Amino acid sequence: MAHVALFRKYRSQDFDQLSGQDHVSLTLRNAIRLQRVAQAYLFCGPRGTGKTSSARIFAKALNCIGPDAAHPLAAPPDQPCNQCRICRAITEGSSLDVTEIDAASHTGVENVREVIIEKAGFAPVEGRHKIYVIDEVHKLSNAAFNALLKTLEEPPPHLVFILATTDPHDLPATIVSRCQRFDFRRISQRDIFERLQYVCAQEGYAAEPEALQMVAEAADGALRDALVILEQAAAFADGQLTAANVVTLLGVTERDALFRCADLLLGRDVEGALALLDALLAEGKDLVQLARDLLGHVRALLIARVAGDPQGILKVGAEHLQRLQAQAQTAEVGELMRQARILMELEQELKDPAHARLSWEVALIRLTGADAISAPAAQRQPVAAPPPKPSAPPPQAAPRPAPAQDEIPPWDSLPAAPIPAPPTAGYAPAAGQPAPAATHVERPAPTPAAAGLTLESFRRAWGELMDALKREGKGPLRGVLLEFRPVAVQGDVCVLSISPGHGWHQDKIEAERPVLTQRLSALLKQPIRFQVDSSGGAPAAEPPPAPGLDETAQHVRFVSEASDLFGGKIL
Repeated sequence: MAHVALFRKYRSQDFDQLSGQDHVSLTLRNAIRLQRVAQAYLFCGPRGTGKTSSARIFAKALNCIGPDAAHPLAAPPDQPCNQCRICRAITEGSSLDVTEIDAASHTGVENVREVIIEKAGFAPVEGRHKIYVIDEVHKLSNAAFNALLKTLEEPPPHLVFILATTDPHDLPATIVSRCQRFDFRRISQRDIFERLQYVCAQEGYAAEPEALQMVAEAADGALRDALVILEQAAAFADGQLTAANVVTLLGVTERDALFRCADLLLGRDVEGALALLDALLAEGKDLVQLARDLLGHVRALLIARVAGDPQGILKVGAEHLQRLQAQAQTAEVGELMRQARILMELEQELKDPAHARLSWEVALIRLTGADAISAPAAQRQPVAAPPPKPSAPPPQAAPRPAPAQDEIPPWDSLPAAPIPAPPTAGYAPAAGQPAPAATHVERPAPTPAAAGLTLESFRRAWGELMDALKREGKGPLRGVLLEFRPVAVQGDVCVLSISPGHGWHQDKIEAERPVLTQRLSALLKQPIRFQVDSSGGAPAAEPPPAPGLDETAQHVRFVSEASDLFGGKIL
């Protein structure tokens, strides 16, 4: 006898066996019982959730005559008996009254006319209804949809259409509006787990609960996928399903490795995290799958940290949940959210496999906060200066030719004495000294508005900026800026503080510096600057300007040095 795949052998045969779609089965059963069957139904939802199985069950229930029916057209029950000749024929795919069409291979209008339109008017052979099940109906061409539309608008009373698709948004609105739509949901892990236990009991498989839980997680809500993985795992392990066998088969990361990696990240052990990555790569782990597994683990930690009933959300075993809760208590919510954002960015970067390992290593450095460390502590010690050499008379420089009138003199030809300050009221030159030139430009005095800049006003403006970003819908930028705190005001410089280990946030605020400076200046009604302090202490003051040189003299020196450096004259 030929082998039958598990997903076909254990396909649902009645509404009671349909897993996770109670809203669909209840509605269809009531429609049959109340004799209110529509002319067209649309079953849509993810793959492997029971759309085609539901269509077959519904077709059998519509035409079932019962195992002991005296009349071939006896009133149908709301469940197929699966014993009469009509139910058996539909199950075997040999019924003349039920036609299944794969729209992916019958996309043209000729197929629709030949299979449906030309035969739709014929009465059913045995049952009460002639039923067309069109799978992947979104694959039909526009001409095929237009040809089908007329039949959907005015079908014969004995005709019922069941359209199944994974992409309902690709269907024309004229088709959807003529169907009763049923949205199939992803099947919960608990329902898949229970179904897998039933199949293992029927097939005689010895399976660990953790192994079945891992299969249910890998199925991602599709029971058909779960049965396919189960059959593959049973063949791999010769019917002895263990968690280790499932891990090897699926290529997922072991839970112990995920917990170990999370411990290293929360402990900011970048060296240990890099070593663990190297060990996992040596085992042949896929970097994309590793990123997904670690992101899922961080999500589980976040849910375990903030949710009152994490079991209802995570749906994991009791032992696994206990380990998650214990590890989650060692982490702050903000740190877990930061790690989740980094891992989501990493998953996008890994779409380009050229630098996959480098992307992972950079992500681990950011996850552990090592990007905020400039150098190891041993390398940050001050280096002793070499002993001074014996002083020697400076070499005589060659006499520099006098500059032409249109050239700017070099900076070392300027007077060494400090440039005198501009004259003020009541200033009188000493005897024998000439009066200052009348063309001297005075530096403007600070405006009264600058004197009114305080830390309180800076904090108030910062809060107004956060509110404005929230109203404008700029949530990501606002989330970055919320990590910064106004801590000081020095003249016209506003200081923002952030704790160490937030290099990514500093990069973002530097990219937005011009816009933020403009908006803060508008809120404070005066021009300001801001700087970021990530040392965790008091903000560092700006270096004082060069003594004795005003802006004009500094500009002259800069231009002269640049001219000498590039061997030409810079205007």
